[in-house]
Amino acid sequence: MSRLSTIAAAALAALCACSPGQDTSRGVDDAPPAVAEDGRASVGGDSASWLPDARIADAALLDAATSTSPDATLDGPTSGMVDSGSSTPPPPPPPPPALPAIRSNGLHTVHIDDNGSWNSIYELTQQHGAPAMICSQNRSPHVPADSWCKNVHTSHYPTGAAMADAIARILQQREAAKVMIDELKTSTQGYVKACADRLRAVYPQLAGRWGAYLVNGSAVSYPVLAAGIDALLDARAIIAAEMYPHYSSYCGAGSTTAARDVWLAAFFRGSGGAFPQGRFHWLAQRRKSRASQSQLTVLFGVTDAFLDGTKPALFVDRMFYIWLSRSGYPSTLGLANGGPGAWKWDKPYMSNSSRDLAFKQSFEHYVVQDNRASRLGPVPCP
Repeated sequence: MSRLSTIAAAALAALCACSPGQDTSRGVDDAPPAVAEDGRASVGGDSASWLPDARIADAALLDAATSTSPDATLDGPTSGMVDSGSSTPPPPPPPPPALPAIRSNGLHTVHIDDNGSWNSIYELTQQHGAPAMICSQNRSPHVPADSWCKNVHTSHYPTGAAMADAIARILQQREAAKVMIDELKTSTQGYVKACADRLRAVYPQLAGRWGAYLVNGSAVSYPVLAAGIDALLDARAIIAAEMYPHYSSYCGAGSTTAARDVWLAAFFRGSGGAFPQGRFHWLAQRRKSRASQSQLTVLFGVTDAFLDGTKPALFVDRMFYIWLSRSGYPSTLGLANGGPGAWKWDKPYMSNSSRDLAFKQSFEHYVVQDNRASRLGPVPCP
């Protein structure tokens, strides 16, 4: 055989020794990694044993660097290996407790140290579906937080916005079931409006859990307070109309029971008679015109300052009776709306200790039993 033929034969033998399909145009360093059956990557062949000694040594070092257990095997990419840099993540924090369901209540402001003057009212918070709610600046230990209304005064916070944030915190932290602002009147209208606007814009989820008392007085005209009232209505706030007629004024309104009752109905309703200005009728129509879902409720005055006659229990009973029969809004005193509230159950300002019991008895007659007949009859006047 010629020298040229010998060289050609040797070249052909070398070519046939290559693995089928292997790209001989690339060097070992350029070869793509192959995946072994054990899941580990090898370079240029089926196992690390194909590599030169130096590459085998490098693979051994790699195994040592990634194995944390002496009995680590090649059973899989995670077999025998512990990720010391990770742990089970902590569970997420529990969600805040759900706020109690909203229900309509009659609001009763009390002096917490004089619970003997309002124990019958407290019974109304436990009976008949709990229509009544105790309100005070600080909570009595006898009253659970989830059935208590906190009163906050406009002097307690520098701005309406600051009060709004405070009200939100009180409700979100379940310190009270409701919060009421004391009170909307001409001098506080801008403050209350700012508070209501912020609560509506920033804390809409709290709608129906806060509100404001609407100032009492025979000369009070609600249209003068329209800006504040509208802000409350738009925010779905509770509006508690303070209706505190004087026993003595009732007696001075006429020489007959019929004439006096006309006066009392006008005091409540407004828009006619002795009280032509807008009062509760105007408020109810304003609520309707703004398509508001605000609860409208009323409070009767129960201290001696208002019950300044000989038979205070009879005058309280007459307020129930005239509201239901003459105001035009009997449902405001309905059980579903919580019945009427009162201001203020405070022993030093009440000359008898049974006034709360008399209120409860009238409440059960007119509100619970829905009895529209007068329970105690006419009020005696001098």
